[in-house]
Amino acid sequence: KMGIRCGLGTDSLASNKTLNLFDELAFLESKSGLSPEQFIKTATLEGAKVLGFERDLCLNFLLY
Repeated sequence: KMGIRCGLGTDSLASNKTLNLFDELAFLESKSGLSPEQFIKTATLEGAKVLGFERDLCLNFLLY
């Protein structure tokens, strides 16, 4: 809504008990109120966009 990109990831054990991305997914699902489509997009494509890998991701998709 506000044009802010949001991706999902882990950073360090200093801020969490594990570096397990599936734990992060479960937390996001339980707290975010995102639709299933938004949830999957945030957990995949939006993370690539945040990191600047959107072009690489699209090229890889087209190649396979």
